[in-house]
Amino acid sequence: MESGSGGPDVRKYIRERGELVQAAAFRIAEAVTATESLQELFSRIHSIVGGLMEAANFYIALHGPDRDVLSFPYFVDLVDEPFPPKPLGKGLTEYVLRTGRPLLASPAIFKELVASGQVEQIGSDSVDWLGVPLRGRDRTIGVLVVQSYSGKVRYTEDDRDLLVFVSSQIAQAIERKRSEEALRESELRLRAIVAALPDLILVLRQVA
Repeated sequence: MESGSGGPDVRKYIRERGELVQAAAFRIAEAVTATESLQELFSRIHSIVGGLMEAANFYIALHGPDRDVLSFPYFVDLVDEPFPPKPLGKGLTEYVLRTGRPLLASPAIFKELVASGQVEQIGSDSVDWLGVPLRGRDRTIGVLVVQSYSGKVRYTEDDRDLLVFVSSQIAQAIERKRSEEALRESELRLRAIVAALPDLILVLRQVA
């Protein structure tokens, strides 16, 4: 059987990967309506990414436009404890956020970035660290990361490209769910105000 760069084996591999990405994109879009909260959506996204590659160590970092703080609303890791919100620093996550480009950091690449002063060591040493920017409508809203602490799990450029392909759908899903939650909170506040109006009117009448 032909196995060159344009042979049937390669074309089959490309087709299968394409189908995998399309299925993942559909499941991400579906998850927005199928979940009740951001945390539930994050968990569903984790599961979907885990169907594309090894994702035992997975986190989503978000950055708000109003302040230079990085939060980690979803953090699952076999080695490190979840990070609390923190000011923007020089970690790999901030590097991806700052450059707006995906990064597959092997130990050699990480050492180069540290030596050049572009990043600092944060958290435990990983064998491979893979992060992609989550680009919203008008800015990068955060970073999605998978990492490996074992030589048995190594990420490739194909894995990086897969995450890049689904990252836009993930960013859109997060923004939509955040908007839904903000609207729900606004409606609850409005209902509380309306419910309190009779008591407020009664108090005002008594004062008058």
